[in-house]
Amino acid sequence: MITRIVTWNLNHHRQSAIQRKATWNFLVGLKADFALLQECVPSEWPANRVVFKDGGIGGRRSWGSAVVSFNHDLEELSTIRLKSTGRLASLCNTWPGSVAIAYAPSLALSLVSLYGLIDNGYAITTVHRQLSDLTPLFDSTCYRSRIVVGGDFNISTQFRSPDGERHRNAFERLQTLGMVDAIALNRPPREPLADCPCSDKPCSHIHTQRHNVSKVPWQNDYMYVGKKLAPNVVACYPIDGGSPGSWQYSDHCPIMLEVEF
Repeated sequence: MITRIVTWNLNHHRQSAIQRKATWNFLVGLKADFALLQECVPSEWPANRVVFKDGGIGGRRSWGSAVVSFNHDLEELSTIRLKSTGRLASLCNTWPGSVAIAYAPSLALSLVSLYGLIDNGYAITTVHRQLSDLTPLFDSTCYRSRIVVGGDFNISTQFRSPDGERHRNAFERLQTLGMVDAIALNRPPREPLADCPCSDKPCSHIHTQRHNVSKVPWQNDYMYVGKKLAPNVVACYPIDGGSPGSWQYSDHCPIMLEVEF
């Protein structure tokens, strides 16, 4: 059985109500089983099929991150019992609403939607704090076998020094936590990204964000899977073509992950 999981920044705060509905219809048309969303407000979705913090991230942000299911019931994961002490620990301390965590019991699948909120000019500091919050989840024997993390991290090794090196450290940290970059698995095989400014050898970047003031093919969006789940990845690719295409709805394009269970 192939399970399809998409991650996408919906750009909620820059859209009208009509545009938001059109964006949601496009998302539904992708026929995924699950969606890991950022900058969204899934207000009309059934409660047993969505994990989202009411009110969003708070302050000026009524929007936030969400996990949405199209075919399976979800349970929210906001706390976890520590294996070291047995006490409950919160998984969502950093900018509550920027991370949504769900569990799909029918597939024993854990799903994390992560938004690297820019705080005082830095997204990398936010991502590191979020990874610290999530570490007990990655260590849990109950959840780590089948775990997927996707989202708009707002970081990239495409940046010049010193930012590129600092951001690389976060991706290396994900690896130490047992996570694998599903895009870098290169399934199905694709050509290196044209005009990518990175120094990675080989370059595994894809183009996921368009800036009005930059022609660089930026990648800010990612899909990671647990090490035990990586052999089951059939494909992981951007949805950046077609008519109408995803760029019509957001300044980000979706990434689709296909996993065989």
